[in-house]
Amino acid sequence: MSSTKLTKFISPKISQCTLGRSATQLSSLPPIGYIYLGNVSYAKALDMQKQLCRRRIDEIYAGPHHSRIPRETRILADSLILLEHSPVYTNGRRNHGILSVDEIARLRKLGCDYVETNRGGEITFHGP
Repeated sequence: MSSTKLTKFISPKISQCTLGRSATQLSSLPPIGYIYLGNVSYAKALDMQKQLCRRRIDEIYAGPHHSRIPRETRILADSLILLEHSPVYTNGRRNHGILSVDEIARLRKLGCDYVETNRGGEITFHGP
């Protein structure tokens, strides 16, 4: 997804959770944005997360003035991505290549996708 498409696709909302803290305590905390995507494929969500992470790191290294980053593509805050996946099984790096082609085909016949990821852990189901 290009940076322009990503910017059009997301619209971070700035929100804070008070957690019973006073306004004085909250004023020193940076805002946390959120991006609501609804139902989206695991691959698309992972791609978006990687792009947001790269852009956020670029902003941090650019300093407080963000001189290198066009205003329309800046991310205003660290953000939570709220979404649900179509049915998918993900497998962590410890188990790459462990599932047979037949087992992956069986999962797909059940209506699930299968993605090998770089995260830790073993096979995990994500679904609506």
